[in-house]
Amino acid sequence: FPSGSKDTNSTYVRVIDGTIEPIPMNDTTICSGSISLTLDAGNDYDYNRFLWSSPDVTLNPGDTLRQLNINQPGTYKVNIGNKCASGEKTITVKKGIVPTVDLGADRFVCRNISLNLSAGNNANNSYLWEPFGETTSSILASQAGTYRVTVTSPDGCSSDDEIMLIDSCPPVYYLPNAFTPNDAPPNDIYKPYLEGFKTMNLRIYNRWGEKVFETDDLYGGWDGQANGEPAIEGMYIAILELIGNDGYRKMDQTSFLLIR
Repeated sequence: FPSGSKDTNSTYVRVIDGTIEPIPMNDTTICSGSISLTLDAGNDYDYNRFLWSSPDVTLNPGDTLRQLNINQPGTYKVNIGNKCASGEKTITVKKGIVPTVDLGADRFVCRNISLNLSAGNNANNSYLWEPFGETTSSILASQAGTYRVTVTSPDGCSSDDEIMLIDSCPPVYYLPNAFTPNDAPPNDIYKPYLEGFKTMNLRIYNRWGEKVFETDDLYGGWDGQANGEPAIEGMYIAILELIGNDGYRKMDQTSFLLIR
């Protein structure tokens, strides 16, 4: 100053970006029995101010934090502001429809008898069955085993149920004593007749003990070829190993004729 005295003062200037980042909230469907959800507006900077509102739910005056805990469905809006910018976003929290499905109690069945299994008949729902991947609301189960269905509503909520069909008929099998692989049905394929079995191993040997054929295909059989050529006419040996639907194990051996 002209008098020669001195004085000093200072001020703090804060420079902020102020940009409102994308608000990381989206419409949400809750499939569980109750709603317990935390909405997060992001933008976690101390210069931002938050204000929540809802036309459906009464909020507390203190709901001015970045996060909002909710326990009711409805529409929620957050407004974010600072000295430089502002932004807002509105989302809907919905209580989804959870489908009901009941295939009933486990049942005893007899093989070769088909049973209709129904998971309801709501055209708006989607269906997925195991083990065969059907997508219809009902299926025709033609063999024993465990069947499971998952039903999904348009809201994306799912329920599932399963049923076990238990084969109550004893497994039976029969090995033929001859076949004629001459491209003139019947009897072109040598294979056992099976009911109530889930796995099979069939081995064929010629009269000198050489294996000419083997299969694990439950529905497979020998076409009379050996090393790419028609096997000679004569006697052969079949060895059969089986496991039934009920865990029953069986091994059998028999001789049979190949007739040309």
